[in-house]
Amino acid sequence: PPLSAPAEVNCCQTSASNNFERIGIADPFSRSVFSLATTYAPLPAYQAAGNPAERGARLRSAGLISVLTLLALAVEGYHPYAEDGGLYMAGIKRVLNPSLYPHESAFVLEHLRFSLFAPTVAWLVRLTHLDVTTVLLLLHVASIWMTLYAAWRLACLCFVKVEQRVGAVALLAVWLGLPVAGTSLILMDPYMTGRSLSTPCALFALLGVLESVLGTSPARRRGGVVLCCVALLVAGLFHPLMAAYALGSVLVLRCLLVPGRRLRLWEIGRAHV
Repeated sequence: PPLSAPAEVNCCQTSASNNFERIGIADPFSRSVFSLATTYAPLPAYQAAGNPAERGARLRSAGLISVLTLLALAVEGYHPYAEDGGLYMAGIKRVLNPSLYPHESAFVLEHLRFSLFAPTVAWLVRLTHLDVTTVLLLLHVASIWMTLYAAWRLACLCFVKVEQRVGAVALLAVWLGLPVAGTSLILMDPYMTGRSLSTPCALFALLGVLESVLGTSPARRRGGVVLCCVALLVAGLFHPLMAAYALGSVLVLRCLLVPGRRLRLWEIGRAHV
């Protein structure tokens, strides 16, 4: 039968303690850095792979994320030609029709040199036979869904109760339009760009780092490493600068997860170099 709430919390605390002992974390500072792990636990036994209970939970999670995606789209809106969205749109049209924008074409070609975003969208337009605006809208909705899904996976590592996880992801859904201090950017643009694809990749990279350390089995820890590397690679293909920011975040988080204060300082020094 499903675990009761107190039993589930005790199970999580026991699992966190075992994680600390397994990776050699003893000093209080390191354990405070690992505070998110104090509620980390694997799925209960009744949610084994292929179990109908797990499939039902996954379907409910997917449904919740889909509803929150529509909520985020309703709150933030969709403005495909706002700010540099128009430049990305023009770049895609130039890939589809090289005769467009023959004068001052640097405005629409400059961002194409280091990104596969425009060629990928142009390929999808040719493949689906849809117009550019429709493809960009569908990709925008998909990028929001993937961002919220990555946030849900992170919330599953940080919180025990479903209500806490739902609250965390719901807050992100309604906060996607908030500006980031000192960057002239918002958490997620109300239009489709390469940043829209690099955002969920960055979250998946952080998720991979956590699973590579906190994973309850060697296979899960190896999977975390693969997830982190693939997510950073995909982010770099679509937006190299945002991928560099994500890599910096991954390195800082990984350094903080290193057991032992001296070793942690050494890793931070190597990351800076």
